[in-house]
Amino acid sequence: MLLFKKKVKSIVSFSIIFMLSIVFFSQPNFTAYASNEMPGYENPQDIIIASPKNNYTTTGSKVSILGACDYEYPLYMNGEEIETSEYGFFTVYVELEVGKNEFEFENNGVINTLTITRNKVTTSSGNNSTSGGNTTPKVTYKEYKNDVYGVITSSYAMPRSKISESNVNLMPLTLGTTSRLLGEDGSFYKLADGTYVSKSSIKRYDKTLEPNKVTKASVSKDTVANQLVIELSMNVNALYSVSFEGQNIYLKLYDTIAAAKPITTGNGIIEKVTVNTDSKNKTKTYCFTMFDNASIYGYDVTFKNGVMRFELKLPVILKDSKSLVGATVLLDAGHGDYDNGTVGAMGVYGPVEKDINLNITLYTKQYLEALGAKVVLIREDDTFYSLSDRVETIRKVKPDISVSIHGNSLDYASDYSKSSGFLTYYSYNLFGNFPNLMNNSITNELGLKKRDPRQSSLSLTRLTTCPSVLLETSFLSNPYDYEYLIQSKNQKDFGIAIGKAIQGYLQGIAKQNDQVYVVKKGDTLASIALKYGAPIKRLAEYNSIKDIDYIIVGQKILIP
Repeated sequence: MLLFKKKVKSIVSFSIIFMLSIVFFSQPNFTAYASNEMPGYENPQDIIIASPKNNYTTTGSKVSILGACDYEYPLYMNGEEIETSEYGFFTVYVELEVGKNEFEFENNGVINTLTITRNKVTTSSGNNSTSGGNTTPKVTYKEYKNDVYGVITSSYAMPRSKISESNVNLMPLTLGTTSRLLGEDGSFYKLADGTYVSKSSIKRYDKTLEPNKVTKASVSKDTVANQLVIELSMNVNALYSVSFEGQNIYLKLYDTIAAAKPITTGNGIIEKVTVNTDSKNKTKTYCFTMFDNASIYGYDVTFKNGVMRFELKLPVILKDSKSLVGATVLLDAGHGDYDNGTVGAMGVYGPVEKDINLNITLYTKQYLEALGAKVVLIREDDTFYSLSDRVETIRKVKPDISVSIHGNSLDYASDYSKSSGFLTYYSYNLFGNFPNLMNNSITNELGLKKRDPRQSSLSLTRLTTCPSVLLETSFLSNPYDYEYLIQSKNQKDFGIAIGKAIQGYLQGIAKQNDQVYVVKKGDTLASIALKYGAPIKRLAEYNSIKDIDYIIVGQKILIP
């Protein structure tokens, strides 16, 4: 559905469902040394300097040069032979003198000269110091004297505790969220909770914001989407925060003076609800306490027609313990179309990150679908989608997990040869230790060096809809990693390893003790009860069905 190590050369007979597209330029020329195991790669007759570009200018003292050459012949830089990989990929970390630096590469009679200019670092002559020699900080925050409020206009806004840094532990705010504005600092507004949000994500109103009142509250089970839904009727789309502690889920509403309590009987997830009041800070905090055996694996918040909809994702329901029938997995192949992502040693004359990402993603899809999973792809071809479009797709699909697949790289000033291997990135480790389980499974399956997952503020991981990770398969800036990644066998192995990690996680958290029946046209609860020999009243209670005469096509019915 659409919405590190050196490898021994071997010719692999392998049929794939697509080929990487190659853009041919007038230079360099290519000879017919293409390898079947690396679609999109041909052994160049020329010397390719992938990075940096000729006449690159920097103030740094060192830079990495990355490129490729004819692997049948040695490569020399300024007369000295340099190391290349099996297929002629190379990197050298060079020191730069102030001024013009020339590096002459020679390979089988072909010469390519790279010029890099290092400029002196200039310092400002301005003096912002006090008489004691200490720098006087520039005050940029402006506190509002009059009443002002703002409304979030982007689908997902990322708050931060300081404008100078992105706090990955703060959860995103959804479209329509409304808050008093306490002031502004540069390109940020300060919200009622003391956090900052970019001005580009807020529409400002120079008016007084009336106090919020929650007049009605309900808890219900959406068996089609497999989630618990809490709906709060309110006069203001109040600023909120969500946090978790043990079996407690906290939903704090700001500038709220009244909060109705919902009835929670019969849902099987929430045991009780309490509302805590902080009169000084004008907040109401709902505490939803789950039963001991209950768990959730994601949440989302939306506002519509005066109602806050707080959705809690329930554990995936699988048909049996061996398959993935019943699971929905979203796979995001990074970049696409004009956005190549990072380039490897071949530059744009060979496989680039977007191609490798898509190949691995399609192999992962193939593995998961063979187990019965429903797999949704952000892209299935060389198409570009913005980060906001990708995030919106994930929120709309509401998958059981989201995995974004990328390739890694370093900046020019780093030593490319020093960084290699696999990395897992995440933002929130709230749901079933997903980052660690994925990371450990993939590295064990492929025999890769194990690193701890890294917490980071990335658009594709700052999601709360479901467990989300971004996988950096290897460093395209490292010649040996690049050589590993462009080989079809390794792409397939990576895809299978990712698929197995997803399989292990989903089967580990799934409800597997119940049979699942998906409602078809013409079904009634009575006919389903008769089919499985279950009392209709028990079936209704078990699935939180209030009206036994009303079920929906596509609804998942648990058979106790």
